[in-house]
Amino acid sequence: MQLSHICNIPKLRKLKVRDNQFGELGAQFIATTLALNQLTLLNLSRNDIGDAGIQYLAEASYMSQLETLLLDDNN
Repeated sequence: MQLSHICNIPKLRKLKVRDNQFGELGAQFIATTLALNQLTLLNLSRNDIGDAGIQYLAEASYMSQLETLLLDDNN
């Protein structure tokens, strides 16, 4: 699945993209995609998003809506 396809899913509540290795740019895309503003669960484990990717996510406006955020094993 390409990350851009998630923009076409209305009212997406749970996004599990573990083990995709999309790195910092993938995290930036997810953090800036307004279509994700209703997420309650986000699993980005094992994607090598690094510190910069985590910073993008921390600054995303919709993060306050999340109930579960999984980021284990990201370098």
